[in-house]
Amino acid sequence: MESKILGLYGGTFDPPHKAHISLAKAFLKAFPKASLIVMPCRIPPHKTRDKKGADRKSRLEMARIAFENFGEVSSYELEKEGTSYTYLTVMHLQSLYPHRKICLIMGQDNLEIIEKWREYEYLLSHCAFAVSVRGGEAISPVIEELREKYGADITLLPMEREDVSSTQIREALKNGKSAESFVTKEVYEYIKREGLYL
Repeated sequence: MESKILGLYGGTFDPPHKAHISLAKAFLKAFPKASLIVMPCRIPPHKTRDKKGADRKSRLEMARIAFENFGEVSSYELEKEGTSYTYLTVMHLQSLYPHRKICLIMGQDNLEIIEKWREYEYLLSHCAFAVSVRGGEAISPVIEELREKYGADITLLPMEREDVSSTQIREALKNGKSAESFVTKEVYEYIKREGLYL
């Protein structure tokens, strides 16, 4: 049942920007009775953390500012040592919410490499997936392959295209340019106040 769905939206959120918020909104629009947990990760397995990035405390605070109207922001992965593996977080949430179906929220690019994730078969059999499809973006053939191969429960979230990335924002700020249009007013004020990404 939809009311039993718990959305898990993970990422570095360094910083969280408007496209991140749009995806959270698209998930909640598709599943209006679901709840949402936003999970900033400590060390992502498939990304190299930018040495110029914000520290854990700042990333957590920015996530709280950005997503405060949409759901809970959890510090669970930030407080753990080592790499943030999604399957461990899912197991943790399943122990807390045994009657909830965990739905992983992500872009198509992440779903396309899901078979490279640690314990991916566990995720594909125990979780649902809400996957963004941005305007002008073709639907990946991997989606149907995962459905056929694993019986994966995948919901597509059509979204407008927003050409913004956290890397782009960090670079702009490092070079003394404004990134105000890419993040919320409150997040931007926090970045400026804390002197992040300079």
